[in-house]
Amino acid sequence: DHEGHYGITTAEARRHLPKWMETYPAPADMALIHLGSNDYDAASFDQAVITPLKEIIALLRQKNPRVVILVGQMLESDPKPRALRPLIEQMVRETNTPQSPVVSVAFYEGWVSKPGPQSDTFDWAHPNPKGQQKMADKWFAAMVPFLERMKRD
Repeated sequence: DHEGHYGITTAEARRHLPKWMETYPAPADMALIHLGSNDYDAASFDQAVITPLKEIIALLRQKNPRVVILVGQMLESDPKPRALRPLIEQMVRETNTPQSPVVSVAFYEGWVSKPGPQSDTFDWAHPNPKGQQKMADKWFAAMVPFLERMKRD
């Protein structure tokens, strides 16, 4: 189950999340969040990405105070994603708690954006099947340390 929506901004996801959460049969034990790439033209990354991400984390914790939150870092390597990454890392540090961990997932590490035989994208931005597998592997690696804890809870 997921709330994947192409073209959605971080603020739009935050605005819709309460309604989406009403449809879930139970609160999320783990949330994988990959937002921000549709906010590259924003005047302020703090307002467009960081504030809504913090609000999303708060909403998730209202439903489950022990939710594990994984935040995917942007794939692209141009200046805008590189400028956003440290802001997300800071937000992760500020919101991370022992009870409800928040962890950054560095998708950009080892990522090949330029289309070609070794590429992880088909258009410089959107993952092709190879890139999708790479992302899935990184999500899973970030999840593994928390799976045993979830079985106990």
